[in-house]
Amino acid sequence: PAGEQVHKIVGVFSIPDFVRAGKIAAQEEETLNALQQQYAAGNRDSDFLYRYCQVLRDANVMDSGVVSQYIQTLPEKELKSEQTLSFIYEYSFIHHDAVFSFYSPAIKALRANKPVVYEKYDSANVERRIMYIAMGDLGKAIRDKDREKYVELIQYLEKYLPTDVPFLVFPEVDGRFTMATQVEGLLDEYRLKALISFEGADAAYEHLITKVPNPRELDESRLISTAATIRYLTEDSKLLGLGLEWAEIAIELYPSYHSYSVYAHYLYTLGRYSEAKEATLKSIELGEADDYYCQMEEELLVRIEEKL
Repeated sequence: PAGEQVHKIVGVFSIPDFVRAGKIAAQEEETLNALQQQYAAGNRDSDFLYRYCQVLRDANVMDSGVVSQYIQTLPEKELKSEQTLSFIYEYSFIHHDAVFSFYSPAIKALRANKPVVYEKYDSANVERRIMYIAMGDLGKAIRDKDREKYVELIQYLEKYLPTDVPFLVFPEVDGRFTMATQVEGLLDEYRLKALISFEGADAAYEHLITKVPNPRELDESRLISTAATIRYLTEDSKLLGLGLEWAEIAIELYPSYHSYSVYAHYLYTLGRYSEAKEATLKSIELGEADDYYCQMEEELLVRIEEKL
């Protein structure tokens, strides 16, 4: 352990891959250490960047900048090759953060050449990756008040979002599913965010009381997620009041970690700190019983104590 680290791999590897890593470490010129030195010296050759991305991934120290640089070295026609399309699919996310935007040349190539990728990867997993990228850009379009991109992205999700499964799961290259988004109510949540961003709080308030006259008829997820969305996106007192009503209905009908957490955040936002403390403690109690990671609620508790 006191020696100089020349190479590194992190995770679970097959016997051939493990042996190959040992041979790389012995050869030295293709080690993580050697490639890092070449990159620092300014090597931006396409073949080098391709190998460097693979070594960085095996060492669990991926860099989205290196991935983007590799794609930028390629001529447009090369984006359609099987090797490049596979690379785009495999390197499109780093720790759940999208490397490419929905409108990037890389993802445009992936979308236009799906049959090529389907030959190597499960088609549903390919679609799910693209949809997660679309959702990230959809949120950005709403924040930036970009109606044109919002319309295009929401229409894409309307077309491809699966309706026969409860969750949209994120597939890792090694086959694990490490992230999930509930499908039911997801598009309605984005539409509400867009309404608040584009039209304002009054329009969102009128929409909710007109289109959802009885929130008690909503399922648990839709009720809680809508209440949470309102709190995150507005400071309007009338809309916050409506969201608080929904949060109160949620803890009455569905007393859970999630419902109490949303309710506690509402109470904190509205300055009702003693009640917020009680709700936060209840959320943590229910969350720990179900093995949830309650860091957000614990941090809220600290802020409440400071106010009190």
